[in-house]
Amino acid sequence: MNFKEPHYEINEPFFIDIVNDIEKVICQNLTHQREDIVKRRWLIGQKISLEEVRFFRSEMIPLGVLKVISERLQAKYGNEYSLRNLQDDYLFYNEHLNLFKQYNLEKYRPLSWCKYQAIMSIPDYIDRRRMEFYTREYHWTLKDLKRQIKNLRFHYQ
Repeated sequence: MNFKEPHYEINEPFFIDIVNDIEKVICQNLTHQREDIVKRRWLIGQKISLEEVRFFRSEMIPLGVLKVISERLQAKYGNEYSLRNLQDDYLFYNEHLNLFKQYNLEKYRPLSWCKYQAIMSIPDYIDRRRMEFYTREYHWTLKDLKRQIKNLRFHYQ
């Protein structure tokens, strides 16, 4: 028997859209470096979510597509665009659809990408939202946030 990973057709405009978004955010050179990274990640997650529509019969975009996109982005920009990071971008976008809408930006600035990554490691959606709220409310550092997540995991056991 031959066990090959299924082949998926990569939508070239999809890849080009992601590259254009990355380049546009880099060229804008936002005043806050963390906003630059967070916006880039949000835009990539948005593109992945939109591409998912092409695979309407499946629950999520096929892993094979993300692997190919990850390899191509890594060849162009480095290891920042690993498969795991693209999956995080997808999750991040779907949980923060309105993050860069004007009314949200007036309310609060985005957290750093490191903080969002730490928050996304929490399995429960409600706990993720709670940790994000507390991080903003109490101005937690990344170290504080990780300590709180560790305490939360202790309660799960």
